[in-house]
Amino acid sequence: MKKRSTLPAFLGAIAASALVLTGCAGGSASEKSADPQQLKVGLFSPDVTFGAFYAAIGPDGELTKVLKDRNVELKIETIPSGSNLVAALASGSVDAAIVPGTSVLGVASQGGQMVPLMNMFDGPSQQIIGNSSSKLGGPGDIKVFDKKRWAFTRVGSISEISAKLTAESAGLSWTNQERLPLGSGSETQAVLESGRADVLSTSPNNAATAVESGAAYLVANPQEDELLPIAKQLNAVFASSPTFTKAHPELTQDIVTALVKELNVLASAKSPADSLAPMSGDFKNAVGKSWDLQWQYSKSGFSRATGGFSQKEVDQTLAGAKLVNVVKEDFNPASGLFDNSYVRKAYDRLSLKTPSDLS
Repeated sequence: MKKRSTLPAFLGAIAASALVLTGCAGGSASEKSADPQQLKVGLFSPDVTFGAFYAAIGPDGELTKVLKDRNVELKIETIPSGSNLVAALASGSVDAAIVPGTSVLGVASQGGQMVPLMNMFDGPSQQIIGNSSSKLGGPGDIKVFDKKRWAFTRVGSISEISAKLTAESAGLSWTNQERLPLGSGSETQAVLESGRADVLSTSPNNAATAVESGAAYLVANPQEDELLPIAKQLNAVFASSPTFTKAHPELTQDIVTALVKELNVLASAKSPADSLAPMSGDFKNAVGKSWDLQWQYSKSGFSRATGGFSQKEVDQTLAGAKLVNVVKEDFNPASGLFDNSYVRKAYDRLSLKTPSDLS
């Protein structure tokens, strides 16, 4: 039996948040103000795709230096879903958030305003893992999961998009699969061990942990499959509200510049150890022993990322959003929604050559 869709609730949360974000944009916040006492950033959890952020807040990180110089305290809010992150940003409980590109599009389609400042990871990031106890196949064998139990985090998420496209690329009909939205990627291990799913689409952290434990094996890595129409999905967008960017333009630019610098360092990392070295202590503790595998799954996302938004990335994110009805088929974002001005200025400040697709 197929699970009842939770997409209306997801879109309802996006719509409500969009209305609040729209309201935020028209107030007196256009007046520049002093730095805030705190910078509140919302994100899902410590994840490899947010690596540039966690490197930037490490002991010697560029964002650590910026905030120290400005006497601003960093406060991280862990929020478990894209729609809840958008709601937190809309309500002002966080100043910035790392959100999927599809969430940015969902807000825009509902008339809201969010400011995507930069992109920290190129690609969908998800892995497709099989339940070891099901013994249905081996790596690369996707057809054996036809009409089996497919789990993913949430309806409309990049996790579902990756699962659907992986199934369809193997000739399977997504509508014929038993689909199980988990609500949170943290459920991955429990779902595997309880036998509630045969195949799952999940984050590098959850996938690597499950594989390391022996509960799962890697079936496919959409992050490495450049033939998928979402190969360059915007999946880790650092975004803020119009209120914050208008009130704190210099701080906003300094934050983006710090993150672009750390992203460029990560892009050239030669090993998992090199990539992990600059991260914050909390991040190192959270990723545990599965880091090497997480980095192996995900390193292409850093080597390809520029920090900005290329037209191909925007187009593929829009295609993914339409695929699972986060936006309507006839929706097209405004041409200025994904603006590269902050990132271009960061490259200038860092005396780095601006990538050709951002100029």
